[in-house]
Amino acid sequence: MAAPTLEARTHSGPSYTTLLDSIAEQHTRGTRSLQVLRVLQDEVVSGRWPEGSQIPVEAELSEWLSVSRSTVREAVSTLVHLGMLEPRPSQGTFVRARTALPVALSEFTVGYQVDEIRLLLRSLELEAAPGAARNRSEHDLDELRALEQRGMDGDRVAVGAFHDVLFRLAGNSLLSDLRQGLESRIRIDVASGAVCAAAHGALAEAIAANDADAARAAACAHVDLRLSSV
Repeated sequence: MAAPTLEARTHSGPSYTTLLDSIAEQHTRGTRSLQVLRVLQDEVVSGRWPEGSQIPVEAELSEWLSVSRSTVREAVSTLVHLGMLEPRPSQGTFVRARTALPVALSEFTVGYQVDEIRLLLRSLELEAAPGAARNRSEHDLDELRALEQRGMDGDRVAVGAFHDVLFRLAGNSLLSDLRQGLESRIRIDVASGAVCAAAHGALAEAIAANDADAARAAACAHVDLRLSSV
């Protein structure tokens, strides 16, 4: 990979919230470490290091950025703490998430009541469903219907995956990140997965018809069922 100056790289990426800055500063020492953190963070956020991919080893990063290994180690450790990277013994370090927002939300919503979190989750789903109806492709529809059927067959993972696809189709990554962070704070009971999956049918049909209003109505009925056991 090319090796632009560290200062140039730290000004090329997106801006970050004061909240994430404060977390980062607690786990890095000095401006240089924070600059390296920004470079590595930008590699993840931009998608140049996709989710699930292995990042370069410490020695490569040190040479690329012209900094010490200890500085690289600090930055990587901070991104692990933020939930963006994941070390795997005897394998290396892998990208876990594109953004630190879900982890930040999980940590900083501890003082809120479950009912408050549930209400916000409901609002997010009611926004995601109409967007999915407007944006879906035939391939997306096939994916939703396959997950719906798997859920009906008792596949609990498919029940959650249906909602992952729904939020992806909404075309708003912030909605997805907010949902992920908030859902990590509560336990959603999927024991009644077949019941939940049955409600996916009306939602999938509304999305298939590109009917945003019907999708919102179906999501309203479904999300209340899904969150009722929280």
